[in-house]
Amino acid sequence: MSRNFLGLSFVRLGKLNDEELMALVGAEDNQRAYEVLYKRHRRAVMSYIGNMIYDKTVVEEVSQEAFFKVYRHRSQYQIDKKFRPWLWTIARNTTLDYLRKKRDLLLEDISSGEDERDSISLIEDDSSNVEELILRKADAQRVHEVLKKLPDAQREVLTLASLSEMSYEEISEITGKSISSIKSVLFRARKKFIEEMSKEEE
Repeated sequence: MSRNFLGLSFVRLGKLNDEELMALVGAEDNQRAYEVLYKRHRRAVMSYIGNMIYDKTVVEEVSQEAFFKVYRHRSQYQIDKKFRPWLWTIARNTTLDYLRKKRDLLLEDISSGEDERDSISLIEDDSSNVEELILRKADAQRVHEVLKKLPDAQREVLTLASLSEMSYEEISEITGKSISSIKSVLFRARKKFIEEMSKEEE
């Protein structure tokens, strides 16, 4: 990577994709490139963490810690891999570390996951209603409250799929679960979400 990139303006850096920016951060310790990545993904990461931790102050702290780890481990990033799954994996692990330390919360460990007993044939559902409900800004607070009612594994997968718009492959990379397991968990999560939203509307 050429040292000429060190002089790139924020505007020009903003036109680069995540992988190009992270390559600059890793190879040249480019602070501007890191700042662009931070601003680009900060809200999404906080939203993801906020669906597992409900204290806004803690969400901010965990988010900052996750981005600090991105910078600290910049040399470990493989430039031939997508950046978002790598970032979300760091955010997830940082969140789990916090939850494990807060034993008094008595939260089920998200990493315990769910089994793969459900047939994948059950997954051929129309998920558009779920995404439509989640993406409607007017329902943001209600959606957050309903998500809190889902089991941890379901909430995490639904958040990654619908809010973070991750593919099955990316979610698999982040959570360490098989794609078939993710489809099964996501099916149950969408079903439970719609049921809970219907109760809220009664």
